[in-house]
Amino acid sequence: MSSHMLEIEGLSSWYGSIRALEDVSINVPAGKIVTLLGANGAGKSTTLKSVFGLIAQRSGRIRFDGEDITSMEPGAIVRRGLAMVPEGRRIFGDLTARENLEVGAVTVPDRQEVGRRLERVFTLFPRLKERASQAGGTFSGGEQQMLAIGRALMAGPRFIMFDEPSMGLAPIIVNQVFDIIRTIAAQGTTVLLVEQNARKALQLADFAYVLEVGCIAMQGPARELQDDDRVKQIYLGG
Repeated sequence: MSSHMLEIEGLSSWYGSIRALEDVSINVPAGKIVTLLGANGAGKSTTLKSVFGLIAQRSGRIRFDGEDITSMEPGAIVRRGLAMVPEGRRIFGDLTARENLEVGAVTVPDRQEVGRRLERVFTLFPRLKERASQAGGTFSGGEQQMLAIGRALMAGPRFIMFDEPSMGLAPIIVNQVFDIIRTIAAQGTTVLLVEQNARKALQLADFAYVLEVGCIAMQGPARELQDDDRVKQIYLGG
């Protein structure tokens, strides 16, 4: 059995006639945080969407916990223990915080288990507990991001993908979000993080990949990439 929870092998994806990814291979070891860096349009989100079954790939293989999930539907992927916190948060604005969280547990038939997970999320996010009966649309960007993370956790995943979790958030909130991701990982959930804020991502991650125009340009332990001159120049502002 592979020690890698997620294995992406030779992935190529297209949007119509535009090639978004070419021969991308990424391994995410169980219990680690791996980050995927790159400029806008480099193919970071496309990689996550391909894993989650939202984009058809031309070629390549995606394995989760040793099982081929290459052409699986998102619902089947969630049932296997993989969740995604999408870019732009995508919460339901007219549902309460509690209802938004319960949507994340639709695959869980045991109501008591749903209650236990709700308590866990409320422990992680006291703010959501305070505002449980308020509509998600009234929340600040940071609170909506917490809600989106909480919703993903309600599925009880072993693996979470985060797509640009710091986007549009104030620096103090970004720090909170990264602390939460660190906590989630420390509790045993494996993380794949797509992030524009390369500095924060490299401080958080164990291992990093850099995508440039749909191809992996660099990879290595996050600490080594933090010290790499090219990474410093392009992604860390000199």
